[in-house]
Amino acid sequence: GQFSDTDFLGNAIYGSKRDIGAYEYAGGTGLKPVIVEGKPVATYYYNLQGVKVTAPTQNGIYIVKTVYDNGRAITSKELIVKK
Repeated sequence: GQFSDTDFLGNAIYGSKRDIGAYEYAGGTGLKPVIVEGKPVATYYYNLQGVKVTAPTQNGIYIVKTVYDNGRAITSKELIVKK
């Protein structure tokens, strides 16, 4: 097809590069590393339904909340693969 300056919804395309993904190329990554100074004091696991579990017991995606001794907490989504 022919390239356009807008996507299918009429929104402007970012930059000059095109790709075949769900979103236009915006350069770099949308993820920024999180640096937390301190030591982890607790780790909590939740399944994707939001139910707290003691620890992952099967393969799957879990929400992991790590609490640090300085009071900060980092939440991440992690793929857990058990052997």
